Amino acid sequence: MLRLRHKDSLVQPLGHSYKGGKCTRCGAVDASFRPDAPELKITTASGHPKIYWDAVDGAAKYWVYRSTDGVNFKYYDRTNNTSYTNKSTEIGTTYYYKVKAVAVINGKDVASDYSATKSIQCRPAAVNLSIYRVNGKPKLSWKAV
Repeated sequence: MLRLRHKDSLVQPLGHSYKGGKCTRCGAVDASFRPDAPELKITTASGHPKIYWDAVDGAAKYWVYRSTDGVNFKYYDRTNNTSYTNKSTEIGTTYYYKVKAVAVINGKDVASDYSATKSIQCRPAAVNLSIYRVNGKPKLSWKAV
């Protein structure tokens, strides 16, 4: 252990203080670091599945995995954001999702474990209905879904 003398007293080194896989004091890399798995939530956006999660310390990106049977997951896409809307879906199909947080340490991807699985069945988006009068008669109008 390195000890420095300063005016007849010993100064102890501070050591490393790791956060997100790097030392906040010197920038050294924690070789054992793995990001935590994201805590996935799911909803819909315009009739499409939307998954979202809180940012994970040290993560630079997230890998999205998808399945239609809840068993056989395949890598689907990546994002730098903390949400992902899957626009390539079919109405009536149930989709299952998992996500991995990915840190980049010394130029290499270091992935977390999978998040818990979340699923949702695709349904048509809700119709935005308007009603008004024309010549004293009710008239309905809406945009195609």
